[in-house]
Amino acid sequence: MDGHPFARGAVSVVARAVVAKSDKSVALLIQRDGDKIFMPVRLG
Repeated sequence: MDGHPFARGAVSVVARAVVAKSDKSVALLIQRDGDKIFMPVRLG
């Protein structure tokens, strides 16, 4: 998170923490082989 890799399984814990702090949407950054993709996620 924030540029630091984390172990498998930790993704859901981190995601829940971010969603709990957010208002209406969050952006999920996916990095793979030097490519970066931002995925907007609307919360409702």
